[in-house]
Amino acid sequence: MVEKIKELSQDKNVVILCKTKNLNKYNTQNKLDMGDTLEEISHNMFALLRKADTYNSELILIEGVEKEGLGLAIMNRLIRACAHEFIELGE
Repeated sequence: MVEKIKELSQDKNVVILCKTKNLNKYNTQNKLDMGDTLEEISHNMFALLRKADTYNSELILIEGVEKEGLGLAIMNRLIRACAHEFIELGE
């Protein structure tokens, strides 16, 4: 997944929302730390989306989480937040 996000962000003004453990894997200047646990991600998500909007980027890329339990709720919120305009990348 990290490699696909790196490919999509190459030569573009993007903001990447990613897990703490993956922050150093991205070369873009605009990356925001979601946290590592589902609880942290859930807690931080909307504040980070508002912050990402202030960057006036071409694209916002967000690392997804597994669609089980709280992860399913997080993904559903993200899909609604982007007005169902998203591309889902498989592993």
